[in-house]
Amino acid sequence: MIVMAEPGVPPERHTVKIRDLSVEGLNILHQASMRQGRPFVIELPRIVGPELRILCIVRHCRLVGANLYSIGAIFRRAVANAPAAHAGAAAT
Repeated sequence: MIVMAEPGVPPERHTVKIRDLSVEGLNILHQASMRQGRPFVIELPRIVGPELRILCIVRHCRLVGANLYSIGAIFRRAVANAPAAHAGAAAT
């Protein structure tokens, strides 16, 4: 997962566990909460070729354990396979 930061600040990369995946969105487990409406980019590996990057928007975030959050998000659109440092700019 790539979380966009403030302009001029490099995006943050995090490894997350995907709990559920559908054609409309996904649910992930993450150590930090995320506010509703916040964008992030999810990277999904492919068998052949570069990873698929999709812009997501947080729909809900719930505490499910000690420092563990369930985050539901919807897919907005695919983003170009640019270097991770540029993923934030591609997602705006």
